[in-house]
Amino acid sequence: MWNTGNRVLANRPPDDFWYPATIRHIKDDRYFVIYDDGEDGFVSAKQMMPLNLEVGARLFAQRASATEYQPAEIIDKQGDDLHVAFDAGGMQWTPPAKVRVQPGMPHKSSPQVQELSWTIGDRVLACWFDLFWYTGAILSVEGSQVKVVFDHGGFAHLPGHHVHALELMPGLAVQGRWRAGPEFYPGKIDRIDGEIAHVVYDDGDEETTLIRLLRVERDDWLPDPGEQELGTGDRVFGLFFDGFWYPGIILSIDHKRLHVLFDDNDQAKLTWEKVKPLELSVGDRIFCRWKGGEFYFAGEIKRKKGERIFVNYDDGREEWTSVRLVRVEG
Repeated sequence: MWNTGNRVLANRPPDDFWYPATIRHIKDDRYFVIYDDGEDGFVSAKQMMPLNLEVGARLFAQRASATEYQPAEIIDKQGDDLHVAFDAGGMQWTPPAKVRVQPGMPHKSSPQVQELSWTIGDRVLACWFDLFWYTGAILSVEGSQVKVVFDHGGFAHLPGHHVHALELMPGLAVQGRWRAGPEFYPGKIDRIDGEIAHVVYDDGDEETTLIRLLRVERDDWLPDPGEQELGTGDRVFGLFFDGFWYPGIILSIDHKRLHVLFDDNDQAKLTWEKVKPLELSVGDRIFCRWKGGEFYFAGEIKRKKGERIFVNYDDGREEWTSVRLVRVEG
């Protein structure tokens, strides 16, 4: 249903924010978009949603005198220009190119998380999407979120508990990329001097390498699951990397890690705070793929029979459909 020229909010993986953009070209199931801030690239339908920047919407905006994004709320709108009020005080008019959206962003009246003490440039170990910890540096701190640029070239916005001080000591079990190759092999740090480490691998090989070529498996740093009723085979909502919750099933559980197969055949290793029981009720607000297509549209559940739901979309359409075609905000 998307066409060339449509205005959308598009995700830029591994960033979990969504940015205003325009579709410029469509090739099969891929969409080439130009973001309002000048970036461009191909995205899938799963990485787009209707552009909805209306009065009352929550977002992050750049102050006129700063480069960092700060939480704000739209209080007025004239054409494409947005009048935003910052949570920390102050208001300004801004174009869409200076804002971004995070699904499930809390209202400013919600309890605030204690400010993080990181400084831009701090060296850290941060949890990548595969649940291993990699070396990187702090790029920015935005409320309870930390933007980390990893030494392997990726970047991500992470909650504070997914970032730790960079402390690698002799005797620590690590995985290293032997001779800077693509594969990781288990071993231990024998000695370390700043950014250089000598690693003895479990197979007897050893080498002097850079710490950026190492990763650490530290499940003790992952959130404690506590008492859980979910088990293998249970239907769940899982938090995907785009910030939405999608239906799926738990394939396996390894204490603090869950392997989730999503209904659209994507898979992910998740921690317990990123899964919840698959529960939907009449009256719930959802995004659903109209007629099983690739695009999600906002609507409300009006009737429900098991995993079959009747959805009234905001644009007036309605249909019987399946829970497997739904995603929800946090």
